Amino acid sequence: MIKEKSLAKNYLFNILKTTMGILFPLITFPYATRVLGVESIGKINYATSIVSYFLLLSMLGLQTYAIREGAGYRDDKNALNKFGTEMFLINSFLTFFAYAVFFVSLLLVPKFSEYRMLLLISSITIIFNTMGFNWLYSVFEEYAYITMRAILFQTISLMALFLLVKKADDYYIYAAINVFAGAGSNICNFVRMRRYMHLFPGGKYELKKHMKPIITIFGMSVAGTIYQDSDITIIGYMKGDAAVGLYSAVVKIMYVLTNMISSLGTVILPRMAYYMKSGRKNQFDRLTGQTIRFVLMLTFPIAAGVFLLSKEILLLVCGREFADASLALEILALNIILSPLNGVVVNQLFLTMGKEKISLKVMIISCLFNIAANILLIPLAGYEAAALTTIGSEIIVLVLFIWYSYREVPVKKYFSGGIQYAVASLVMAAAVYLVKNFTHGMLVFLSIPVGACVYFGLLKLMKNELLEEGLQTVLSKRRGKC
Repeated sequence: MIKEKSLAKNYLFNILKTTMGILFPLITFPYATRVLGVESIGKINYATSIVSYFLLLSMLGLQTYAIREGAGYRDDKNALNKFGTEMFLINSFLTFFAYAVFFVSLLLVPKFSEYRMLLLISSITIIFNTMGFNWLYSVFEEYAYITMRAILFQTISLMALFLLVKKADDYYIYAAINVFAGAGSNICNFVRMRRYMHLFPGGKYELKKHMKPIITIFGMSVAGTIYQDSDITIIGYMKGDAAVGLYSAVVKIMYVLTNMISSLGTVILPRMAYYMKSGRKNQFDRLTGQTIRFVLMLTFPIAAGVFLLSKEILLLVCGREFADASLALEILALNIILSPLNGVVVNQLFLTMGKEKISLKVMIISCLFNIAANILLIPLAGYEAAALTTIGSEIIVLVLFIWYSYREVPVKKYFSGGIQYAVASLVMAAAVYLVKNFTHGMLVFLSIPVGACVYFGLLKLMKNELLEEGLQTVLSKRRGKC
């Protein structure tokens, strides 16, 4: 049996990877825009967006499915070899189909002719993604390797950008550099893969049995993508570019915050799948409870802080012209709790339990509600209405999942400690409000460390179970080193 890695370390590595994924474009984009100009950047982004649809077609829901199922085989090398080969064959067939549709589109869609070279360069991502076996490294929880590998190729790409992109005509080089950042990582994955599995071990390969759950998970991804993008699309159609710009800034801030927290879900999915497949139900339940309580512990105070400091955050991150979007950010602050929580329930709990059909049904209901509510309310209240419909959709998801699962999983037990987090967050909010009202300018953000001290101090006084466990773990490790 393979030794289990520290979930805390995995989470920290995944946060580091996510953070670098956010910072890397912030460093490269300003340089690229100044050298290449708006038009060239627009061409590259357009080509990348088109190729992303074919990339989605080449993967379907294979990545998530392979992590869930592959986790059950990580202690059985022969079974993993067979399963990995089946995933590779399915992925290869899907990639071939995606490229066939891609090349037909290049010939038949007149608009694509002026972007042909950029589209061909960007499409290299598809084949290298097939070679990457990213699911395999998640199954074995190699998050240190995944993070260091990503940072290495981001750094090489950054150096190549500064060395090779010097004038406006270099946008093909810039497009190739963007492809290299991902392709290099996938080549390393393919070379390193033999440490864990070997392709084509012989025997009969069963491909058909995998297709139904893969397509179901793909349906969830499509519904989720429509749900995420429909509000901006409808705002643009009904309210214009200015409204889209304001709301997009709010959405990006929310994306960064929720993505940092949701990184935990990426880390625990392989472990939860492993426990479920190996029949370790008690450990599965314990990890699920710890994860939900950890998400609540983080999201309650962050949501309260964003609600109180919405205008200051927009001024700091986006500038004075975005301050009018503060009400939308205040509304969406609640989504800092709902979105990561639903992510754990949908992507970790239900998928590992093999209930992707229920997940798909819930996602479709939420998606339809979101679109209908946006169409009805955005003409009346603009982008603030879009923020409200997002909250409504997330509440629907949570209520439906609780409804579907209360007979099979200990829902009340999973959410234990929630009242403590709510009470501590309210007291913390009062402290943040006081600091905010007695300071000016950037000094307002002193309320963040003050609020954090108040929040965790109260949890310590209330002897919060999760916090106590964490402190005991840290202290025991320090004693061990001494």
